[in-house]
Amino acid sequence: MDWSSCIICGGRKGEPLKCPVDSPHEDCEQVYKVFLQNVEQFKEFDALPVNLKIGPEVIFELLVKCRASWHKSCHLKFSNSKLEREKNKRKSDDYQDETLTTFDSYVENVFIPFQSSKRVDIVWDTYKASSVKDSTREKRGSDQRRK
Repeated sequence: MDWSSCIICGGRKGEPLKCPVDSPHEDCEQVYKVFLQNVEQFKEFDALPVNLKIGPEVIFELLVKCRASWHKSCHLKFSNSKLEREKNKRKSDDYQDETLTTFDSYVENVFIPFQSSKRVDIVWDTYKASSVKDSTREKRGSDQRRK
């Protein structure tokens, strides 16, 4: 393992490397631990954002000892927010089964747990033959509309 390059991509692109050990504002051990925990969770989802250049045997003490560094853009791929999105995606995918047979069950089990606004407008792109909108469209005709 080349510890002088990014431990995530293995490259030396133009972006500078960041080492948590050098940061006066962060607990480097905690940063490495969170990174490794996130890597494990991404692996559980079979959703690693990139193929890592470090093996599964790497522990946080080794990362601290070797002053492991990464590009900020590479590290962000393993952020808590990206992991949370993956968890929500998986959670939503888990509900996509035969038990969701009605729109109501979909809304209750999939949509509402993930929505954060107070109002939601739903628009369908088809008209039912017996609807008021369909009869209005018929009366309007198929001529080109003018502004």
